[in-house]
Amino acid sequence: RPAARVVDRGRTRRAAGAAAVVLLGVGAVVAVLAGGDGGGPLASATTDEPRPTTSTSAPCEDLPYLPCGGEPAPHTNGTTCITGYADYDGDPTNGCEAAPDARSSSSPLRDELRGTIVPEDDVDTYPLSVDDDFQVQCDGRLTVSLTAPEGAIQRLTVLDADDDELGTALSEGEAVSVVLREPNCFRDDGTTLQVRVEAVEGSQPSAEEYVLTRRGSY
Repeated sequence: RPAARVVDRGRTRRAAGAAAVVLLGVGAVVAVLAGGDGGGPLASATTDEPRPTTSTSAPCEDLPYLPCGGEPAPHTNGTTCITGYADYDGDPTNGCEAAPDARSSSSPLRDELRGTIVPEDDVDTYPLSVDDDFQVQCDGRLTVSLTAPEGAIQRLTVLDADDDELGTALSEGEAVSVVLREPNCFRDDGTTLQVRVEAVEGSQPSAEEYVLTRRGSY
């Protein structure tokens, strides 16, 4: 007769408990890998996926005197000429190449004076002091002349102290003159006149210098 087998029930229960723990652990790992709880490594890995971005900056555009990404052309703010300068040749790469002269309305006309009509609506005015020399025959004569640049048409005007016009002439690249005779014989005609130079409307603009001269007296 075979001997009876003694079963250790406590040991059996301990083994069953350990197996259950192992199964629970395996199940948890499977759930994490499957991303079932949304908070595991798989879920965080998906946050590294590249996402499309949208730029909020305005596109670069060329301006009249400022190419995209470049610097403003000389004597411009990128859009227009700065005060006093002008673009006579129409070339945006050299900007506003026509430069004003350095003279002001207080620059006197003594013997010879040079200036420019820049910009096109510029009007140059200079004081001209006239002495009354002794003339036996009262035939004193004052001559004011203008030579405009080649291709330009400019107007010369001489005015008295009250801004009344005494004479005018147009120069188209050649010398023209306004001749003034002594107003009176027996009194001092010394005075200060005004000499004005300006471009004629519709004429070709020029950044070249004009030449203004005076000779004689009353």
